Amino acid sequence: MHNSSEYFLHELASYYAAQGKRLSENVINVLKKDPSDFNGDEMQLYRSVIIPMKDSIKGALKERFLVSGMTSDQWRKKAMECRDSLLSGLVLEMLSEMPDHSSDGHSDEVKRISHEEGEAAETMKDHQESGLACINCGVMNRAKSRFCRNCGSELKKPSSLTESKTPLPPSSIPNTDTIAPSPPAPSTKIYKGLQLSDSKKVIAVSVFGTIMGLVTLLAIIFALLVGNKSTEYIKNAEPIINKLERMESFTDVGINYLDYFKELRDLKAVYDEFDRKCTERDKKRDSYKHIKEAVEAYITAGDVWDKYINASTLYKEKYKMELQLHWYSAESALEKAREALSKGK
Repeated sequence: MHNSSEYFLHELASYYAAQGKRLSENVINVLKKDPSDFNGDEMQLYRSVIIPMKDSIKGALKERFLVSGMTSDQWRKKAMECRDSLLSGLVLEMLSEMPDHSSDGHSDEVKRISHEEGEAAETMKDHQESGLACINCGVMNRAKSRFCRNCGSELKKPSSLTESKTPLPPSSIPNTDTIAPSPPAPSTKIYKGLQLSDSKKVIAVSVFGTIMGLVTLLAIIFALLVGNKSTEYIKNAEPIINKLERMESFTDVGINYLDYFKELRDLKAVYDEFDRKCTERDKKRDSYKHIKEAVEAYITAGDVWDKYINASTLYKEKYKMELQLHWYSAESALEKAREALSKGK
């Protein structure tokens, strides 16, 4: 693993030396390290230096690969030997973006896969362009993303400046001038029978009022119980929502193979705990269904990533695009879950 990492660093150093430049020791140390082990200073260096240099580094690796005399499979094998490093992920990403000229005998299949990837890429592009602009770097992000996919800064959503206020229609305001006066009380001397009937009516009205008061009280108690249950459900959902948002931020910024499966294991554990606390009534909520969809999409993406690692060069681009689409499905489900939770559903 050490030799492979040093090989790629040597190739980078050779490229930048030819340009009259050199990589600093801090940058080299970050490239050699597992992103999950970054400390605060290294994460800051990653966000402020490595991410802006990402395309430049991949371009340098591509130039060195083209003159190395080695095949893409040989470079890929070396990258897998040091796959817990950030540099390995950049090498694999560079190789996956390069056109494959070794499969001329399968031109129809290549065209079909390219067509599918083009359509999927357009879908992803439309989704990204309709989102939020990062105030730090200006890059467009998905509408519900919490962190910028380019620089990692937290995104701020604009608040609504106006609220709709509908005035009360004049017809709904009672006019006291048009209320008819009460009829005069009946004479006790002439209407003794009617007076007794009125007494019974008073008793009936009192009983009815008591019953309605009890019904109202029961309704209030029921609403409080349901409200407490809903509050408890929302509290139980917070950890899984936070974990899904963490997965979303990692897949937007970039994550390597080993880190993804480490985060996926944690995601499954948090979801199992959430599922255990949910009642049968909770599992019928829209938010629960969308949370489950998001978790399943990330799990399916992991299966696709495994296929990508073991696939032939011809199918790697196909699996790469499928991986991106499953991540997009997970983020879409998370957006729906957030919206449903905000409505208490």
